[in-house]
Amino acid sequence: MLDPQSPSNIKDDIEALQQGIQPQGEDGISIKKEGNEVYGIDQLNPTITRSIPIPTGKDTPTIYGAVHTHPFSTYPMFSFADLFVLMNLHFYASISNKGEVVFMLVCKDDQGNDQVYALKIDDYEAFRAKVYQELNEVVNSSPFLNQNSPIGDMIAEADNVLKKDYIFADNAQTGSYETAFIDFFQDFNVSLFKADPALTSWSYLFDVDIESNSPIELPCDN
Repeated sequence: MLDPQSPSNIKDDIEALQQGIQPQGEDGISIKKEGNEVYGIDQLNPTITRSIPIPTGKDTPTIYGAVHTHPFSTYPMFSFADLFVLMNLHFYASISNKGEVVFMLVCKDDQGNDQVYALKIDDYEAFRAKVYQELNEVVNSSPFLNQNSPIGDMIAEADNVLKKDYIFADNAQTGSYETAFIDFFQDFNVSLFKADPALTSWSYLFDVDIESNSPIELPCDN
């Protein structure tokens, strides 16, 4: 998706999103595959809140992925709600597109550096089961929720649990948002990828080095 020679290249679109990151509000694009090696995008309507509606194949059958931004006012890493979006992108993607499903994040880290991340599902059924297991655990531990609560409320509470790890990571001595994400979602059957600053290649962030408490990166064959 970063190779200029690839028909699925969206590097220019990612760079445009980087230029538009705001203190509040999100922006994004939907990614479509309209035929054999025929790709396209749809621009999403920017918001003034910390969320943005992400269309899926239920809305447009050719959609298989999306890219969205996070504003300065939130954490520079995927939320639990983002994983739920990824799950829906896969569920509603056409059979021919399921292998390409991806959800990406464009943001700035605490030092003001541009970061681009991508999520891919390794095993959909195992991933889906783990997502709902986490939601059940959240419901069971909350005095304000039950199994009949709106799914949005469950997801919001799951995000509150995740945010505790991100707050802990906010201290420079405790690692990073990347390590916090990997630790939290290590058995969710989902993979985290990071683009290099020049947007020319990807690395797979697959584990955390115990001594340095930093992600272990494996360069990808782009």
